[in-house]
Amino acid sequence: MSNPFNPLFFLEVARELANIEREALARTSISRSYYAAFLLSREILSSYGRQVKTGKPKDHELVITEFRKLGRRDIGDKLDSLRKMRNEADYELDKLITRRHALRALNLADEVVMKIQRFKLR
Repeated sequence: MSNPFNPLFFLEVARELANIEREALARTSISRSYYAAFLLSREILSSYGRQVKTGKPKDHELVITEFRKLGRRDIGDKLDSLRKMRNEADYELDKLITRRHALRALNLADEVVMKIQRFKLR
């Protein structure tokens, strides 16, 4: 049996893509930044027995809500901001998405990852 995929590899991809000034790459970088933070967050919550993995789109909101319920609004709010940025990058084709947007998403994802890696359920 192989090891599960590490979501932090998505953050490496996002970082590489954000270094190139092309809108498609900026949009993809934002998406990978979000999924790195989201998947790592979901896996941490699941490791504590929290039911946030349904395999359905509602998992995104479940993860955000769970952190808020646990008193970690900081993590929930940053994930929510990243999710909104990802939705804009993926679905709002009339909005110009630049490298600056990608770098902002990377910074947010880095903050979430740092907080998640230190997260302990009391």
